[in-house]
Amino acid sequence: EGEEVGTRFLSDGYEARVNLIRQKMGDVSGAVGFNVLERHFEAIGAEAFVPSSTTREFGTYAQSRLDRGAWGIEGGLRGDRKEITSAGFSKAFDNLSGSLGGFWKPSDHAFFGLSVTRSERAPSDVELLADGPHAGTGAYEIGNAALKSETGYSVEATGHWQMDSHSAFSLDAHLYSSRFDNFIDLRPTGDNEDGLPVYRYVQTDADFWGFELEGGVNLWSRGAQAVRLDLAYDYVRGKSDLGDIARIAPSALTATLGYEGERWKSHLEVRHVAAADTHLAAFETPTDAYTAVNVFGSYWIN
Repeated sequence: EGEEVGTRFLSDGYEARVNLIRQKMGDVSGAVGFNVLERHFEAIGAEAFVPSSTTREFGTYAQSRLDRGAWGIEGGLRGDRKEITSAGFSKAFDNLSGSLGGFWKPSDHAFFGLSVTRSERAPSDVELLADGPHAGTGAYEIGNAALKSETGYSVEATGHWQMDSHSAFSLDAHLYSSRFDNFIDLRPTGDNEDGLPVYRYVQTDADFWGFELEGGVNLWSRGAQAVRLDLAYDYVRGKSDLGDIARIAPSALTATLGYEGERWKSHLEVRHVAAADTHLAAFETPTDAYTAVNVFGSYWIN
């Protein structure tokens, strides 16, 4: 704020993680572990929209994988506890998350996978305790001390196919869908405070779905040199019981033309992002489509 400090945000703490890895014994491998975290947060100044708080977390988890070569199964389980305390406020959340997936490789050039996940996430200190102007977002944000952990259920299918070992033509596809109970969302209220629009954290049910498609082919190759063309398209949609979800990225198409040799690597990337003018959340303004061009080059020196 001119020559003076307007608001100070102070955060200190520690995090520790221990993993015990089980090397592959036959067809089975896995890991178990735990992590702890403690963070002290303090905001001082006119824009201190969150009160001082302390966050403590402890989690334990296990993961195991059965790989039979042509097929396999993988599963994971995690339990954690999160405590957030502040002046006149204390709340704890116990969460349990798990996942199970399987894959099938009918040949060396094909892979198909399917996974299902149930995950729980505790609200953050900002989502619970915010009450003030947030200059970073240009909004007056209000938390909700009654928030519960949000629970998500998701399924994802993935596939990879390559024509043969002598051709670099490949195709990848990822499809996913998620359902959230008690989804934590920051919604506009239509009011104004301190000259800023007021946003309030609420909970609702929400659905997300989308897909990613990628394909590529070598246009030319000789020894260690190759020219490759890659195309990618991604799409995602989000909707809750309160309407469309804000800040959802519009669909995008990306084309990359690259060259790779023994020492030199470069590519030209053109990414076209569609206009965001449909499925907008309340008070969300549309944005135009745009195209970004990126050029990259590197040279390896022994």
